Amino acid sequence: MYSIPFITKNNFTEKYLQVFPVNSKKFNDLITALKEVFTSFGVIKANSVEELTAANGVLIDGVTLKDGGIKLASSYSSTPGAAHTINKPAGRCVVAHGSTAGLATLTVTITNSFVAANSIVVASISDYGGLGKPVVADVSPADGSLVVEIYNAHASAALSANFVLNFAILG
Repeated sequence: MYSIPFITKNNFTEKYLQVFPVNSKKFNDLITALKEVFTSFGVIKANSVEELTAANGVLIDGVTLKDGGIKLASSYSSTPGAAHTINKPAGRCVVAHGSTAGLATLTVTITNSFVAANSIVVASISDYGGLGKPVVADVSPADGSLVVEIYNAHASAALSANFVLNFAILG
């Protein structure tokens, strides 16, 4: 178990935040990133998230915090059902619709080194403006990959536009 020291604002006494075992490289990357934004007293070097991330943002393990928002790693493919590779804890895939018929499914596979068979993964669809109604029907994590089943919930209209599949691995 690792401990990350930090200083409380009120009394400046040292406290420890207990963290479950993590990959040592990722832990060291996190410590390096934290050292860049905290003073030697443990006080953040900015008055707000906007000030902290004004230039390039803070990058930790492929997820960037900038201007109060989060930027995720992304992958693009125009082939329906194509395998995407995003080795980050969250990401976005642009998925081609492939004219998926009403009440039919489209399967998207994402290779991801962060996911395990017992992972909790959430997924959603955004940026869709076509006919039909794509919804996430199922997310099946496995060691090193996840399979997302997209269902066209419209009774008769086929999907007619590309959409973005968003995902996050929570644990």
